Amino acid sequence: MTHSINEKTQLIVQSIAQVLEVMHTGLTITDGQGYLLYTGQGCEKIYGIKQEQITGRHITEFDKVFDPSLSMIAIQKKEKVSMIQPDQFGRELLVTAIPILDDIGEIAFVVSYASWDSSNIQELQQNYGQLQKQIALQQVEVKQMKNEMLPEAIIAESDTMKKVIDYIDHIKNMDLPLLITGDTGSGKNTITRYIHSISNRSDKPIAHISCSAFTDEILSDELFGNVTINKQTGEEIEKIGLCEVADTGILFVENIESMDAATQNKLLYVIKNKTFFKKNSRLIKEADFRIISTTRKSQKELMTILDRELYYLLSVLTINLPDLKDRTGDISILVHNYLEELNSKYHRKLTLAPETMNLLTAYSWPGNIQELRHVLLQLVINSEQDTIQPYHLPENISPFSPSHFSAQVDYKDYMDYYEKRLILNAYEKCKTTTEIAKYLGISQPTVVRKLQKYL
Repeated sequence: MTHSINEKTQLIVQSIAQVLEVMHTGLTITDGQGYLLYTGQGCEKIYGIKQEQITGRHITEFDKVFDPSLSMIAIQKKEKVSMIQPDQFGRELLVTAIPILDDIGEIAFVVSYASWDSSNIQELQQNYGQLQKQIALQQVEVKQMKNEMLPEAIIAESDTMKKVIDYIDHIKNMDLPLLITGDTGSGKNTITRYIHSISNRSDKPIAHISCSAFTDEILSDELFGNVTINKQTGEEIEKIGLCEVADTGILFVENIESMDAATQNKLLYVIKNKTFFKKNSRLIKEADFRIISTTRKSQKELMTILDRELYYLLSVLTINLPDLKDRTGDISILVHNYLEELNSKYHRKLTLAPETMNLLTAYSWPGNIQELRHVLLQLVINSEQDTIQPYHLPENISPFSPSHFSAQVDYKDYMDYYEKRLILNAYEKCKTTTEIAKYLGISQPTVVRKLQKYL
C-alpha cells in the first residue's frame, strides 16, 4: 500500500533532494513515520531496487533490502546514525541517516545516503561538515515552509508606521547590523521577516534564535556549534551552529538583552572578523551574514546591559516600533485582516458591529498586536452569534461587558461615567471637534456640549 503526500511536502522533498543528490549516492528521504518520499537513482545500483517499486511505501516493507533500516533507527533515536552495511553484492556500504526536525522538535524528514567505494567513504567523512551545513540549511527551510513563515502584510496607514516602512525601504539592502526595539507584541518578528523578504538576501537563509529561550551554554552552542566525540565509536560529531547556517543570509537574534557576556564576546568577534571557532575545534569557520537583533528594552537600557562595543555594532541602524496605541490608524485594518484570517481558519463568518469597532479602536492595547490577535481569537472561538456586539468584548475594553452589571448601579451615573470615558478618549486622539464627531459617529454640536460638560 502506497502513501500519498501533498504538494507542499513534495516541494520540500524535491528541494532537499536537489541539494544532496549532487553530493551523495543511494539517497532516500522518508517522512517522520518512515514512509519513503524519495529514492535517488543510485538506489537501484546499490540496492537493486527501482524507484517506482518503493516510493510511497513504508521502509519496513523492505527490511531485507535495508537491513537494518537506519532511517527507522534515526526516527526512534531522533539523532544521526551511521553504520556499515552490505549492498546487493555483499560489498560494504557506509550508510548514514540524519533526521530533520521541525520547529517543535518532531521529525519532519529523514535523509539517508550511502556509498560503497572506500575513496568515496573517505571523501564523505572529510566533507561531513559541508553535509551537516546543508542539512541544517534544509532544517531552516523546512521550518519556514511548515510554519508558512512568509512575511505577513505590513499595515502602514498611520503616519508613524509609514515612516517606519519608508526607513525600511531605505536600509533594506545595506549590509549593516540592524537593531529593532519595541514592546512585547509590537511586531518585531514580522518586521524582521519583512525586511528579509524584500532585501537582496531574500533568496538566502534567515536563521532565527531567541536568546531568552536557552541557557547560556546551550545558546552558545546553538549559535556557534560544537564538536564532540562519540565515546563508543570515537567518531567526531560536529554540530552546525546558526552562524554557519546564516552564512550569506541573515542571522535574526531575538531578545538580545538576554545574551550572556561570554556569548556576547563571541558574537562580537564574528561580526568584526566574519570568522569564528567552534567549541572543541581549532578549525576556522567563515560566516558572512547580516545580523538583525531585537529587544524589548529601550536603547538606553540596552546600552547598560550589553558589552558597549557590541551595542555600538548592533545599533548602526535602528528601528523603534511604535505601540499600537500610537498607530490607531492601523487598528481597523489589522482587526479586519485578522478577523478574516481567523474566520477562514475556524470556518466562521463573524462581523463586527460599528460600535464594536469603535471600542476596539479606542482601546489602548497595552499588549499591542499580540493582545489584539488574542482578543479576536477568543471572540471567533467563543461567540455564538455572527455579529460581535460591544457586550461580547472583554470588560477591560467594553463598558457594556456583562461583568460590569454584576452589582446594582445607578443608571444615570453609570451612563455618565462611560460617556465621559469615550468623549475624553476621543478628545485625546482627535485634533478637532469635527474629527471627534466623525470618530464617535455623533454630531459636531453634540461633541461641543459633551466637551463643555466633561472638561
